[in-house]
Amino acid sequence: MLLGAWLRSRSTKPESMPAWKQLARQDLARGHNQSFWSNRMRTFVGLLLFFVTTTAFSQEIWHFRATIGVDDAVLGRPGAAIFRVFVGEEKVYESPVMKPGDNPITLHVPLKREDVLTLEVADTGDGHGGDWGNWCDARIQDDSGQTTIWLSDLKEQVLQEWITTRKDRNIVGQPMKLRGRVYLRGLGTISGSKMRYVDWYEQWQQRETELDAEERAAQQRLQWLRIEGNLHGAQLLRNGKMVERLPITVSPNDSIQIRLTSVNDKPLFSHPVWRGVRAHTARGTVLLSQWIPDRIRWNLSADAGDLPVLDGMPYAGISSAQGEVQVTYRHPFSNTARSLPAPPPAARYTLSLWCAVRQSPSAARATSYVAVYEGEHLRARTPLLTASRVVQLSAVALDSSAPLRVVIEVAGDGNLGDEVYVGGTVAERKGSYALRVTNLPYLLDRAGHDAVQVYHFPTSDMRTSTKELPSARAAFRMQAPAELIFDSYGSALTSIARAERLVREAETLLKAGKTAEAAERLAIAWRLDDENPHIYRLRAQMAKIAGRADIELKAWKRLVEISRADLPLRRQAKQRIAELYRQLDDNRPEFEFRLPPPAPPNADIASLTQGIVRLHLKPSAPEDDVQTGELHFTVPRERDAWWLQGRVDTRGLAVSVQLQQHVRGEWQTVWCTPDGEPQGFPLVEYQTAAGRYRLLVQHDSTRDGVEGAFHLALSLRHLPQKPDAPSQKWTYRLRTDGSAEVEVVASGAVALPVPLTADELVVEGAKYSLLPPVYEYLSRLELRHAQVLLLHPTADQATVRFRWLDAAYNVPMTRYGGERKDHFYFRSLAGLGKATGEIDLAVQLPQGTADLQQVMPEPQSRDVSTLNFRVPSDRVVIVTAKHPQLDTRWLTASYRRMTVHIPDTPFYRRWLPEYLALLMRIYDRERQVVGGYEPEDALFVSLTAPAQLSGYGGATWGGPQSETWIACTGRVGPYNLRYEAGGDGVEAHELKWVFLSGVGENLPYWLLMGAIIWIEEQGKVAGDTAYPDIWYRRSLRPGAQQFRKRYSGQTNPIWLPEKEFRERSAEERMLGEAMMHNVLHTIAQRYGVGVWAELFRQNRAGKLNLKDLPENEKHRRVVDALVQITGDQQIREMFRSLGLK
Repeated sequence: MLLGAWLRSRSTKPESMPAWKQLARQDLARGHNQSFWSNRMRTFVGLLLFFVTTTAFSQEIWHFRATIGVDDAVLGRPGAAIFRVFVGEEKVYESPVMKPGDNPITLHVPLKREDVLTLEVADTGDGHGGDWGNWCDARIQDDSGQTTIWLSDLKEQVLQEWITTRKDRNIVGQPMKLRGRVYLRGLGTISGSKMRYVDWYEQWQQRETELDAEERAAQQRLQWLRIEGNLHGAQLLRNGKMVERLPITVSPNDSIQIRLTSVNDKPLFSHPVWRGVRAHTARGTVLLSQWIPDRIRWNLSADAGDLPVLDGMPYAGISSAQGEVQVTYRHPFSNTARSLPAPPPAARYTLSLWCAVRQSPSAARATSYVAVYEGEHLRARTPLLTASRVVQLSAVALDSSAPLRVVIEVAGDGNLGDEVYVGGTVAERKGSYALRVTNLPYLLDRAGHDAVQVYHFPTSDMRTSTKELPSARAAFRMQAPAELIFDSYGSALTSIARAERLVREAETLLKAGKTAEAAERLAIAWRLDDENPHIYRLRAQMAKIAGRADIELKAWKRLVEISRADLPLRRQAKQRIAELYRQLDDNRPEFEFRLPPPAPPNADIASLTQGIVRLHLKPSAPEDDVQTGELHFTVPRERDAWWLQGRVDTRGLAVSVQLQQHVRGEWQTVWCTPDGEPQGFPLVEYQTAAGRYRLLVQHDSTRDGVEGAFHLALSLRHLPQKPDAPSQKWTYRLRTDGSAEVEVVASGAVALPVPLTADELVVEGAKYSLLPPVYEYLSRLELRHAQVLLLHPTADQATVRFRWLDAAYNVPMTRYGGERKDHFYFRSLAGLGKATGEIDLAVQLPQGTADLQQVMPEPQSRDVSTLNFRVPSDRVVIVTAKHPQLDTRWLTASYRRMTVHIPDTPFYRRWLPEYLALLMRIYDRERQVVGGYEPEDALFVSLTAPAQLSGYGGATWGGPQSETWIACTGRVGPYNLRYEAGGDGVEAHELKWVFLSGVGENLPYWLLMGAIIWIEEQGKVAGDTAYPDIWYRRSLRPGAQQFRKRYSGQTNPIWLPEKEFRERSAEERMLGEAMMHNVLHTIAQRYGVGVWAELFRQNRAGKLNLKDLPENEKHRRVVDALVQITGDQQIREMFRSLGLK
């Protein structure tokens, strides 16, 4: 203890560097010439370091700090969560019940010299849905606050988990937001999460040791380092002490700070100091702008605008905030070495990249850069990227000696909003061929698959972000930090180039009528490059000639799903897919509707206010990803200063709207959607002067995948006085058959949801249009459950009535949800678009209602049978109550030992045959792969909404008499059956639990988890909706490939018992589970699915005798059984190659 205190007193403690580390590196950092004595001393100092670090932890006081709350993304949903903190084994904090919209709570928990911290987010008994608990700004800090350990940088042990915790994002990968404030770091969870951080101090210490080792290695390479140049009025500090003048000599691990005051609203890195100061070494010179900061700390007030929060304070990154800022660099030698590329000795390929920060509201704060490596050898690196500037890495020499790695890295701790476009080409050095980097197969590391989007055509967003580079044609859009790995890119280039030649030959042969030879060429090309879009175009063309609509449909679908098609070809494919579905339906429409009339061109405003008009949105050119519609009109002088009010029925899409006036020969925007952001169902309101106007509506197809032309509806009013804000009053009269008589009294321009299961629509006091949502193949549809009723008032108030046939329900056939036999569940309809005010809502309970079990939110008033609420228009009301006589009407169908129940409505009757066929395909496939097992009696109940898990997809009780509850609202209809990527996912997932008993008991954990994933994935493929293998191609296959790379030659964690495997980090578990699936998938591909079917049959019959065996013996018996079933000893070698001994 005394030695540690004495050593700490010997040096000044610089920012972000604890005392033990200062001492441990002092004697190792005295220049590049190491004497015999200093080498002998290294052993002593290493032992001293161990002693000092041990005592430092016991002496220093550490604190856990975080801001907790339920994420804003579930506002309007009935989420509720409790947060708990354990230090060691002691519970030291428990929050009150926290709901969406509650004020966040800031925690400051002393850690009492314990290095075990456990965080739990618990459910309150109402299901997990909406319980998106955020540990924002979660960090461990020393007493001074100078040393920060982010929990998202540590490895965690998972004690309990329902959905994998996300690091620095909420549970679905979006920015963490509480009460409108964004937090840059933290953990995004859902209730049912319990994470333990064991030896967090040791983990951090190990990472610091690795950084120290890298710094010493860099010093050996660079030999010495001097900082030279002109500070241009900025201040430079070394280890916390002001430097009076340059140059200065720097030692390894010296902490260098640049302190300056930002002026004139200019971005931080526009200051001349970054180019005026340089690091000079024996190996070369690097500008300070090439160094990557470890911390950027602004001196800003706590309420500084809408800046995100980092370390408890507003964080401006490198943007143009005003105030004093200090930028810290902790490892000068490493920073310099990372900026000095090492060209290969013999180049075979040339890489040319361009990089640009994506234009977004947070782009100005981006602190990211792009580096190119071959293996561990740096080939090129950008400086810190800034918005509105393209950085090019030209003619980067490569030798293909190792995988090509394109790394998007972040600096200064803040990474939110750091999205970067990266594009370019790889060329063979001799000039024989060149390809775009986006054409190469890649793996993704350090990020989920949703962190990277690949565009094979220039999007408007890409063009906006790369104005300096008009030739940008394709790019990756990446969230930092992430890493693209191009393995064997040389052979990939050769294969892709050869496939292109074969496709050209096939097209020539097809034109000559030589179909068989063309098909042969296409088969070879497909094996070389299955993402070439013209393979599928030609296959579709051949199928059409042969009159095979089913094969043609599959070819066009595959083109959209996996190929590198440009936008015109994608649009052609989607249009043909829709036509083929109409043919297969005998031209029966998916929805019956009638479009309103088109608007007259260049009309007087009065003619546009007589009723609802339609607006056609289409791309201005085949290559344009933005669809645009324009409405031109004139305001006459007698209507000068009148008010325009209108509502756009966007049919579930988000659009940008601008009202422009023609002034002095040009169009000037006088009104636009708030914040310039796209919105659904925007309200237009503006006081117009006399003159010419146009209403410009634009839709960005990259937001939701709707790429073709479509129509919107528009209701406009023009009034002499400013109109009142639109209003709505909803009344639900629940009936004993589960239906509801719905009445809405509305004023102004209003868009209302009318459920697809509604009937008997009546509208009084308004003209109206009733249109279904817009969707197309692989588009993302949010408005699944309703059509849009757009009102154009002809009186002060309009009244809408309809009967909602499945508004409330009970589940009388249930065996497991006993309370649902005599209780009903009701959930009101959420309003359309962004909440712009509150609505009045009344629920009249059905006659005979007894106890109210759940009412959310708390009603403003109630009487015997009516509950009265006032809620934001996008919120819902939930009521669960006892009612023994409720008689919900159900459709029933049976297949083998499964009985399907679904609410009885005309809409579900229309789609039940197709939905039942989907369930049958999944049922048969999952029964087959487990060796013919099926339950004694399975119930599959499609509910109006998932009562037992609010907001989630479904739940299954397994066993011989299994029971599955699943939400049919938004899941039974044309979109999910035909157009949604992986639209059968929930059905395959829930039926998987029905058949899981078929694998038998006591399997080793890798086989059980692999079977759980494989059975579900096989069900998805058999379901054969849109992009049925999306899970395999985007997640499972790349996860297994990345696992093989990471654990090549290392101890393989997939063979661990369950408890030990679950203690690994979230990333290790994700990759490991993908590899477990890959084992089953590979064997099934080589030998057929009958191999696993037979093994599961044997295990069910007890022939493997796995009970009470150690894990290694289970492995041996499973492998022996596989060898016996297949008759192939090579299976043993396959398992040995994966580290199973």
